[in-house]
Amino acid sequence: MGYRLNWSDRAITNLTTIESYIAEDSQFQAQRVINELLDYAEELRTFPLMGPVVLELHDMHLRQIVKYSYRIIYVFNDNIITIVAVLHGRQDMISQFAKRK
Repeated sequence: MGYRLNWSDRAITNLTTIESYIAEDSQFQAQRVINELLDYAEELRTFPLMGPVVLELHDMHLRQIVKYSYRIIYVFNDNIITIVAVLHGRQDMISQFAKRK
């Protein structure tokens, strides 16, 4: 079954920021990384529970998949997957989500 996949405004902004950062060194690599992150997130349409819960956020609805050093944070609810953020693994997850509230 193919579930619906949505991207939050925040996640789109995160991708744009990631692309700009990598493009400072290589536009080609920036596009490649973004495409691979997008493709990997597409796998959630088939396997929405493949990512583990993000334990440090103490929210059992938030899950993640990891590609390279990037954490793709998402929720799966009512047969809809929503990507809520794409963050580098070195970013402080707790402070990033405290800003969200």
